[in-house]
Amino acid sequence: MTDGPSRAPRPPRDTDPPGVEQLRDLLSPVPSLTADGYRFRSVDECVQRGVGPTDVVHELAETDALGLKPRVRRALREQCLLIDPTRLWLRALARAAYRGTAEALQRPDAAWLEVVVHDSIRDLLGEDQQEESQLVPPDPQTQHDHAMLTELLGIPQNRARLAAVRFNGLPFARRRIAFRTVVEGWSLDRCVAEGFGAREHVEAELREALGHVARTREQPIEPRIVDEHGEPFL
Repeated sequence: MTDGPSRAPRPPRDTDPPGVEQLRDLLSPVPSLTADGYRFRSVDECVQRGVGPTDVVHELAETDALGLKPRVRRALREQCLLIDPTRLWLRALARAAYRGTAEALQRPDAAWLEVVVHDSIRDLLGEDQQEESQLVPPDPQTQHDHAMLTELLGIPQNRARLAAVRFNGLPFARRRIAFRTVVEGWSLDRCVAEGFGAREHVEAELREALGHVARTREQPIEPRIVDEHGEPFL
C-alpha cells in the first residue's frame, strides 16, 4: 500500500453529489492506526443500565471511538474494492457493538478490529451479489450506495449496484489496476513502475476490466471475490 493516493480529494461543496462525497471519503489520508482503549459493557451490564444495541452503536459512532473509519478506508484501498466507506463503517460499527458486548471485550486490539472490518466487507459483498442474482430492485432508501460507479464511469444509478458487483468480482490483479488508475488516478507508467506488469499488459487488463464492468445489461455469473492474497471474501 502506498502512503496515499495520487488523486488528492478536493474540498467539499454543498452541491457535491453522493458519488463525489464517497470518493472524497475513500481517498482521505489514512493516519497511523492504533487500537483503542474502549471498554464494552457485558450483556448483563447493558440490561441493568437499560442500554440497547442501538445505544452502543450511537456511542461508538459519536466520536468513532474504535477508530474504524480509517481502518475502513485502508481496507478498501488495500483490497481495491468499491464500497461506500460510510456504508461499510456503519456495518462495522454494528458488528463491533454486537460482538464486543457479547464478549464483554476490554480494550479491543488491532487484530480484533481488522476481523470486524473484514467480516463487514464480506457481509456487504455478499448482500450486493445476492440481491443482483435474485434481481431485487434497488431500495430507494439505499439508491446512492453505489454512487461512486456513476461518478467514475457514468453508470446509470439503477445499474450501479450490478456494476459494483462486477468490479468487485474482478480477479485481484486486474481489479488493482482498475482501482489504481480509475479511482486513485495513477498513470499507466506508474502501474508499470509499481510492478503490475509490462505496459501492454497493464493496458490490456484495464480495457478488460472496464469492458467487463460496463456490461450492465448482463447479469454476472456469481464471482469468487478474493483479497490480495487470493483468499476468498465469500
